Amino acid sequence: MEIFENGERVVLFLFGILTERVPYAIVIQFLRTGEESLTLQKVAHKRVLNKKSTANVFKEIAITLKHIHSRGIVHNDLKSNNVIIQRKKDGNFQPIIIDFGKSEEIGKLKAYVRKADYLAPEVREGKNQSPASDIFSFGKMLESSISGRSFFALFTDVISSTTSERPWDRPSAHQVISAINNIVVILKN
Repeated sequence: MEIFENGERVVLFLFGILTERVPYAIVIQFLRTGEESLTLQKVAHKRVLNKKSTANVFKEIAITLKHIHSRGIVHNDLKSNNVIIQRKKDGNFQPIIIDFGKSEEIGKLKAYVRKADYLAPEVREGKNQSPASDIFSFGKMLESSISGRSFFALFTDVISSTTSERPWDRPSAHQVISAINNIVVILKN
């Protein structure tokens, strides 16, 4: 199933699910640039994105998170290696979130300890995850993608709110979209 929001593909094309034997498998669209996938981590490392394309890419990621969360799913492993970047015909960039292997339905989330600095404190401490956990990972991904860039200050408020230690203080994906829209307006002026 292919899902669209505002005319743009936001989740990979699902061809099918193989359930005849364990391990089960999903068959999804293969994304690559040349011979190798272009991840957000690689794009950030090479400093391909300017301030406008950074705002647009992270706005699209937030739109995708809003859609995923509205469907009752938490990604649970959002990081820059799990975002593929495609260059569109118009020269803009389209992020596509991949690797839903750790995703769970919101009502069925289980607490378990995982250690990685991009994960929310509640995940690292073995407490219950929530959509706010994905928002924390979003903020850490944004922070690492623009660290050391001249336009870092534009995103300081988004980063600090999304990476709050307390999940209840983090904005929703909808609020993140609004905050990034405000940055896009500033960039147009």
